[in-house]
Amino acid sequence: MSSQELKRWVVMRRVRDRELSLDEAATILGLSYRQVKRIGQRFRARGQQGLVHGNVGRRSNRAHPAAVHREAMALITEHFSGTVRGRGQRFGSREIRTCFQGSTQSNT
Repeated sequence: MSSQELKRWVVMRRVRDRELSLDEAATILGLSYRQVKRIGQRFRARGQQGLVHGNVGRRSNRAHPAAVHREAMALITEHFSGTVRGRGQRFGSREIRTCFQGSTQSNT
């Protein structure tokens, strides 16, 4: 649960306990009355899980196939394993291009 969703949970719990009105909750959350009313309906129907974004846990529609991901990770592990220097190893496009294409460009 993100910090924003946690904040919504705390506020909506106070609304449920009648400590806050929907107008006050809207002001605290920076949302409109209608949005808070919809959030309240989801909270009543599904509890805390109703406040979590609907896409949590889903694979991105822009994600590469799992096989491509595994192959890329294998190549990165094979070519970039070892001691990390400085503030950490970077995987910039120039470094990867140099490694996999055998180019002799300098890293400046």
